Amino acid sequence: MKKYYDYFKHVKLKVTGKWIHSVVKGTPQKLTDFILYVHEVFDCRLPNDWIYEMVADAFRDFQIGELSLADFISQEQVDSYERDLIKRLKKGYTAEYCNEVVRKWKAKTDIYRLVALFLSDEE
Repeated sequence: MKKYYDYFKHVKLKVTGKWIHSVVKGTPQKLTDFILYVHEVFDCRLPNDWIYEMVADAFRDFQIGELSLADFISQEQVDSYERDLIKRLKKGYTAEYCNEVVRKWKAKTDIYRLVALFLSDEE
């Protein structure tokens, strides 16, 4: 498996002090095209640091063996227990918080699945 995670860098902006994610010079075109594709899937303007972070994290997790490509591609996104828990949590004052968590969790899961599919094509 290619070590795509090595093409990502974490840079601190001088003016704001904020940390952002980017890719290094010499990054393969295939990887930059994939990052553009992920931004398009989520209808985001470039660059979106959260997407860069999730893509970098996914490459890292697959590269170090923390996640298996086959397991991740085939796993069910939300099992029935989680669906029931989400329904209960969405009642009352927790509704908006729960909606935000679900949106981010689903987006992160979708990004990891896209990276897994990208990497599986490499094998």
